[in-house]
Amino acid sequence: MSISPRATNPSQRAGFALVVALSMMALALLLLLSMSTLVRVESAAASTQRNTLQAKETARLALMLAIGELQQFAGHDARVTARAEILGDGNYDPAARCWTGVWNTSDPGAEPNWLVSGSHPLLGNQPDELIQLVGPGSAGNDISQHVAAPAVKVLNAQGRVCAKIAWWVSDEGVKASVGGPPLNARPEPNYLAAPAAENLECLLASSQGLEELFPAYQRNTSANADHLERVYSLRQLLSLKDFTPDSARFHGEAPFHAVAPISLGVLASVLPNHQGGLLRDLSLYPELLPAGFDTYLELAEANAQQLESAENAVDQIRLHSPFRGLDNIGPLRDGQIATPVTPILSNIMMAFSIHLNTPSDKRLYLRMRFFCELWNPFTSTLRMLDGDGNPLDLELEIDGLPTVQVSTAAGTSHNHAQIDLQSLVGYAANDPDSPMVITLKNDSTEDWLPGRSKNWTGVNADEQAGRSPYESTATDSKQWNRNNRTLGGARGIDTHVDLPGNSAHRLESSEPTSLRIRLFATNPTRGQRTLLCDMDGITYEPISTTPRPATSKSANFGYHIILRGPHLSRDAPDAFRGLWLKHHDHRNPRPTFYRNWNLDFDPLAETGSAYVAVKDGTSALASPLPEAIYGGNVNGTIHFPIFRRLWDRSAPHLHKLWQDAPLFELPRQRPLALAALQHLYFHNERPFQVGNSWGAAGAINSLAWFDHYYLSGFSRKDDPARYDPTRSLPNPGLIAYDFARPAASLTHWQATAASDPAAARLPATQLMVANRFNLNSTSTAAWKAALGSLRMHDWNYLAYPENTSDLSNLTTAQATQARFFSRFSQSQAETYQTPPTPQTIAAETVAPATFYRRGTRHFDAEQIDALARQIVERLKARAQPFLSIEDFLSAAPGSEASLMEQAIATVFTRNGRQQWDHSWETNHTRGDPAELIDIDYLSPGFLTQADIMTAIGPMLSPRSDTFKIRARGICLSPTGEELASATLEATLQRCPTPAHPTATTGPTERTFKRLATRWLSATEL
Repeated sequence: MSISPRATNPSQRAGFALVVALSMMALALLLLLSMSTLVRVESAAASTQRNTLQAKETARLALMLAIGELQQFAGHDARVTARAEILGDGNYDPAARCWTGVWNTSDPGAEPNWLVSGSHPLLGNQPDELIQLVGPGSAGNDISQHVAAPAVKVLNAQGRVCAKIAWWVSDEGVKASVGGPPLNARPEPNYLAAPAAENLECLLASSQGLEELFPAYQRNTSANADHLERVYSLRQLLSLKDFTPDSARFHGEAPFHAVAPISLGVLASVLPNHQGGLLRDLSLYPELLPAGFDTYLELAEANAQQLESAENAVDQIRLHSPFRGLDNIGPLRDGQIATPVTPILSNIMMAFSIHLNTPSDKRLYLRMRFFCELWNPFTSTLRMLDGDGNPLDLELEIDGLPTVQVSTAAGTSHNHAQIDLQSLVGYAANDPDSPMVITLKNDSTEDWLPGRSKNWTGVNADEQAGRSPYESTATDSKQWNRNNRTLGGARGIDTHVDLPGNSAHRLESSEPTSLRIRLFATNPTRGQRTLLCDMDGITYEPISTTPRPATSKSANFGYHIILRGPHLSRDAPDAFRGLWLKHHDHRNPRPTFYRNWNLDFDPLAETGSAYVAVKDGTSALASPLPEAIYGGNVNGTIHFPIFRRLWDRSAPHLHKLWQDAPLFELPRQRPLALAALQHLYFHNERPFQVGNSWGAAGAINSLAWFDHYYLSGFSRKDDPARYDPTRSLPNPGLIAYDFARPAASLTHWQATAASDPAAARLPATQLMVANRFNLNSTSTAAWKAALGSLRMHDWNYLAYPENTSDLSNLTTAQATQARFFSRFSQSQAETYQTPPTPQTIAAETVAPATFYRRGTRHFDAEQIDALARQIVERLKARAQPFLSIEDFLSAAPGSEASLMEQAIATVFTRNGRQQWDHSWETNHTRGDPAELIDIDYLSPGFLTQADIMTAIGPMLSPRSDTFKIRARGICLSPTGEELASATLEATLQRCPTPAHPTATTGPTERTFKRLATRWLSATEL
């Protein structure tokens, strides 16, 4: 069987070919269309990419121009920076409030340069075209927080506008700095022993108080504290659990304008003259300051070593300080820095009677009643033992006692006699210039606690005694009318002078009496004595008594002087409860007694003194009359209301903490803040000068120090080989910049002379400030963070019992406190325990002393916010930035107070007085407003500018060195339409490195280094 092929229809073949042809044509058309679309897409993408690239290039151009202007205008040392807000409301366009201005301190009257794009636009005369650089993605929806800068046109080769650029430089130093981990999250600093390292919580704001802005964050308990070291952007910070902006307290400020991830500072002055340039280190070069400062640093190291070598926690806090008096200090001149450590003669009385023992006895006898009180004004326990444990006593030498004429009422030449008191009671026979000596015996088993006074009542002389030395024993009583403690006993000592007649007699002297009282420390075991203080020129009027019975043994005349306290000091509106601390430093070992010494102290008029003549124990005399010592009370004894004075130690309340009133701190560790030097003593000048407005008025302008010096915390005794790079610098407020070879650097610095001003600048080439804060900041939130920096957590202090008669079981306790400032920044642990002062005892008013013992004030969030607002308001009202730290700390024109002092007075005074809320200060709960007590002016509980500067001063400067640049480029079509835009953000840091290698040691231009650069997305803008 054969198979034949099927026949094919020609028409069918033609139709299939047509379909294939059409399909091929369609495919070709589709391919053509696809290729065309692809070409168009690729062309559009290429165009977009080209436009974006052009926008980025123009943004880079804007950044380069911004960096150039930043270097040109802010690179030099002699510049200060601030936001336009500092010009004051109405003096700038509100849209330009965040613009950064740069002022030239060499030409204070010149207009500032504004770090924004455009040809130095004038505020209030804004160009029509602005480019937004900070918008909702950065600062939220509040348009007042947005920032725009004038557009700058970019021309192409044909002269057509092809792009627009703009830039704005943000001043990061006016913001709160995150600045790395807090102290509790860091290793201990180099060369600081454990007690000193723990006390840094009270001493130095090494990190800013972010808790004031982010309440969920607490540095000592937050897990985020360790993460702060790795925070490089605000967005990164706000992503952390404890820093979410939902609970933040910025009070209308965007976090972008209030918080900076980092703000570092160059250790350089903004002064324009040869005194400018890098700051000089006082820690390694103490001899740059006048003589006496080096001794202060040596004392700090010795005390730190004493505490470090202690065997238990109690002794690591208690400092026992040996005496340092005039024999240690040497001659003093006005304004000289010294470090006296002596008890203060706060009360001394000598009351004399000259009488006949019986009507038939013509012999005159002398009786003397004596009382003496000495006060420890320091926060340290005074050591009454020498280095070998031998007990020490104190000794008074008294010169200048008068020659007294005793006459009967008849007043004839035959019934009068003269008695030379000085010769009678002096130490050496037949020597009219021999002083009367009274040894003050001390109980060496009893500690002389901080702020505590001691009494010596009477002498151990009986009627057989003649000339001195006499002996007085420390007592708990001020009852000085006891016969068994009266010189001469019941009868008196024999004057060897007869007075005919036994009728009423009177006492006179022909000349004024000028007393000289000297205090010595004596070592009976070794037979040594050291002069502590010398009070010369205590002038009394001549004696002139009224006739009285010849046998009367009550006081005829005498001398009683008291150190001025609040009750003996004239009130003044700006000196709460008296001027006693305003003009006189009570550590003065050689106080000046001007004419009319008993009047109010006025050093300008050269009148008055720190002491006042009194009768009856407390009543001031209008004129120092010897016969006025007797007040006329019925028993013929000198009356003393026990609790009327500030400090007192009388039975049965002598061992109470609330009786103690320390005023001054002795250094216990290396000072790290200049304002901590407010406890320096300047001879014959006001106390607490360093950091307060009156610091510019002394022989040494200590306010100028803040623009010239800093404290690195290094010592010439540090072993360079022991420096541990894993630990921070001795001053944790500083960081290393170019400190790659610390041992070699430290060795070199120690080898140079301690007085070499050029060498003193060397550490500043390798170190920087860790958290720079610009004092010209107009950010309330940033000021809050700065002011709220100090925080203590489980901090150890001495848990003194209220009754200190037995300290054998003294222990420590712990405290946690926020938002505080401390007068006793190094010694607060010894005086922190503060029981309330009773209002009355035995119907006598008790002078409050609780705010003397505790030198710390702490505040709530609202108070810190109010203080920050006051500072910012006053900065704006001033309408110009401060051009130096000295200017910031000094009294404002037409005022006796600085800007900060005015802010303190506005926020923390009621009816012109700061007030103490004991419940709040000790238990953190507000007390009854009726129980608030006025705080004595300049007492330790009285908040001063120097107290604030002790905490935050090391981070302050009138300029910033860290800046953030926003640079934006916009690509335009030939018709002016926006084709693409790009925004670049860069953080730049000014560094110690000079821009010109041949720069001198004075003010110079310094280089900026780029810390970070990133492109911003549209949502971030």
